[in-house]
This record gives sequence, C-alpha cells and structure tokens, in this order.
Amino acid sequence: MTLTTALVWSISRSLLLPTLALYPAFGAMNLLAFLKQRRRTQILVAFLMLLPLLIPDLLIGFTYQLTAARLAHHVSVSELLYAGLLLIKVTSLQVAALMILRHSSVSPESLHAWKMLSANQQRSRFHDRRTLLVLWVNGPLRPVIIGWAISALYCFQEFETAALIQLNRHPVSWTVWLFDAHADNESLTKSLLLASRAMLFQVLLLAPFFVLLNAGADRSQTSSTRAALWNRFGKKTTSIIPGILFTALAVWTFVLWPKLCHSSAALNGLAVLSQRGSLFPSLQQILWSLLAAVIAAGLSLGLGVVLHRMKQKRLTWTVLLPGLSGPLILSLVLLQLFQLPGINVAYDTWLPMILGGMLLLGPRAWLLIHLLNVTAPPSTIHSAQLLKRSTFFGIVKQAQWVLWRLRTVRWLIALAILTHWCFWDVTIYSILRPVSFEAVVTRLYNEMHWAASETMLAMTTLSLLVPVLLFLVAGSVSTALPLIRGRWRQRKFAPSGVNS
Repeated sequence: MTLTTALVWSISRSLLLPTLALYPAFGAMNLLAFLKQRRRTQILVAFLMLLPLLIPDLLIGFTYQLTAARLAHHVSVSELLYAGLLLIKVTSLQVAALMILRHSSVSPESLHAWKMLSANQQRSRFHDRRTLLVLWVNGPLRPVIIGWAISALYCFQEFETAALIQLNRHPVSWTVWLFDAHADNESLTKSLLLASRAMLFQVLLLAPFFVLLNAGADRSQTSSTRAALWNRFGKKTTSIIPGILFTALAVWTFVLWPKLCHSSAALNGLAVLSQRGSLFPSLQQILWSLLAAVIAAGLSLGLGVVLHRMKQKRLTWTVLLPGLSGPLILSLVLLQLFQLPGINVAYDTWLPMILGGMLLLGPRAWLLIHLLNVTAPPSTIHSAQLLKRSTFFGIVKQAQWVLWRLRTVRWLIALAILTHWCFWDVTIYSILRPVSFEAVVTRLYNEMHWAASETMLAMTTLSLLVPVLLFLVAGSVSTALPLIRGRWRQRKFAPSGVNS
C-alpha cells in the first residue's frame, strides 16, 4: 500500500464522519436546551457528552483490539468499527464547539432585515443569495463550521486507535503508514517529504478555522440571543432523541464496556505488581512521565496567556500552527530541527520532548484560556479581591472561596486536562524522548500490541488514577492555604482582646 492510497482513505473518512456527526450533535444541543430548567442534570449530561474527549485513544484502541482481531477477515467490518469509534469522538468535539464558541453579531433580526431589504430592492438573485450565505456563515453557522473543521482535522490526525486495532492493514490510516515507515528506518528527510502531502489537506481544513474563529465574534452576546440563534437554525434540524442515543452510546462504548472488560484483571495485576516488588518502580516511571507532561502543560498555558495579552492575530496563528499540524508532523519537524548544528547538543535531552508537548498543546491551551476568560469576568474577580481586605474572617473566607471557584479551580482544571492529553500522547514521547527515558505511555503502547496481561492492565489503571489523585490533592491544598493565610492575617492584625 502506498501513501497516496492511505491518504485517499483518510481524507474520505475525515470528510464523511464529521458530516454524519452533525445530526447527533444537534440532537445533543437540543437535549441540553430541553434540560435548561434542571441545571444540575444539564451539567451532568453535558459532562457525559464530552467524556469521550477525556478518554485516551490508546485505551479505546486496546479495548477494541480483540474485537478487531475477530473481524480481521472482514475488511469492511473492521473499517466500520474504527469509523464508529471515531464518529462518537468527533460528535463530542462538535458538541464542545457548539457549547463553547460564540456566534457573531449577525443576529436573527439582521437576517430578517436583509431578507426584507432584498425583497424591496432590484438586485440580482445571485448577489442576494451570496450576501445571505455570508451572513449565515458569520452568524448561526459559524460554530458549526468551526466544529466541523476541528473534528475533520482530528479524524485525519488520529493515530493511537488506528495503530492498535489495525490488522491486515485495515483500517487504513496515513498516520500509521508514515509512523511505521519512520520506525522502519526511513530517512527523516524522506519522511518529512511524505508528510508534506498530508499537510496540504490539513491547510485546507485549517482555513475556515482561521477565518471564522475571530471573525466578528460578539463577546457581549446575551444568552437569550444565543438561544434565539439556536432555535432558528439547530432546533428545527433534529429532536432530542439523537442526543439521548448519542449520550448513552458514548458512555457505554468509552466508559462502561472498557471497565467491564478490564476491571477485574487490573485488580489482580495490582496484586501481582505488589508481590513482585514492581509497584514502586512502576509508580516512579508514572511520576516521571507525569512531570514531563505537567511541565509541557504549564508552558503551554503560559504561552496561551502571553498570546491572549498581546492580541496579535498573525503572531497567534504562527505560534499555534505547529500544534494544529498534528503530533506526527510536529515531531518529525522537531526531530529534524534538533539535528542542526548548534542545537544538536540538546538532541538527547528532555527539551525536544517538552517543546513538542508544549507546541502540541498550544491550540488547546489557547481555547481553554479563552473559555476561562469568558466564564470568569475580571469585574467579578476584582470584587472578590476587594472583599479579602475585610477584617472579619467570615467575609475573608467567603471571598477566598469565591476566588477559588472563579480563578484557581479553573486554572487547575485546565492544567489537569492539558496534562492528561500530553501524558497519553504516544507520538510525541516515542519520537522525541531521550534514549535514557521511557515514558509509561510508550511502554503501554508497545505491550498492548502483544496481549492483555494483568500487569499491563494494572499499569494502565495506575496511569489513570495517579494523576487524578495528585491533582485532587493539589486542589485541596489550593483551597486550604488561602484560608490558613486569612486566619493568620486576621490574628496578626486584630486588636488585642478583640474576639472576631
């Protein structure tokens, strides 16, 4: 099989699946609108819809590897299995885009006014239809097009799931083809030349993302205006039934079924690791991998903050473009870069790996910071900071709690999500890691190709739980320290004999 054949398969899949995902994504949004009177239920359902985005592709590929092996003699069925898994993931991506991205200032009233104006003016129908299309693209269709482009880009760049369930060269994926060619000692220059073909298609997918992301976005848009836009476009398209079916299928496919398949064996594997004395070395490997992921995630957040403060669009897109090109192309370019004279002294260090993780997470960190700025208005944070100056501990405690919810917890969640994505990225670690360091994800990736052993499942479970527990501890500490400082400040400055 040639790269051209793999590219044709991958491009066809990337165009078809995001288009099919629009229908369940609209149903999911209608379901959330139906639950708007039940706030807690709405938040829970939204979390379940977005949960596939937090499940590592590596684990999904391993879970359905045996199923793919049983279907190895049915090429079409193997392709359908991979397409079904991708369809759930891209639907979650489109739901996230519809939930997060703002519409532009082209309101339903603007569309209606243009229709009334065009009916009373003598102009060509082509001009009227073109203008109306531009209004729709910059208005109600804006988050839909951006979500479609992002999900198509993800489909085209996906690697881990395809690599693990691929048998007899199916499902066909250009990323797996190029990764295997590079692993078979293909020259780096030849690999980059082959990757340039895939980059052309990615540029076409990134074009609407660049044009529409900041094109006329209305930050002052009220929730009622957004609801009116959605009622005009999305609510008429489908009902809540596809949203219910998608949520149930996503939870079963990505959470419940993997847990039923591997939970008992993982518990037995933990006991085996303890008996062999391998538990501590395994935890040590996980912690070192987590440290590298945290550094890359923290640097990507810092980079995103700088880009938001500078507000230079050209600089922003230039910095974000390497991460949008995908982990495989990014890793190959950095590998070539660190072989140049003068920079090759850092070739066998953590620097290429950390830099690759930071650039890969750059676009995601930028979007998360955009979301944080929207949900935490500066005026609200400033009001809470003014309350901290009170001499009454009760008011200071409430102010600390408000600030923790508005600022600290949001940044901690963003850091945790970015760390999770970097921690489970196989491509960056396998290509850019130094010789003396083996990340736990590359170890798991290599072992998952052979068989489902109990110790491997135990390592996978620990790799999932240890980062979550550490971030929970960090969240608890971030909550307790301000309260302790507030109590100490009150005791230090309170007049003697006054009981506050």
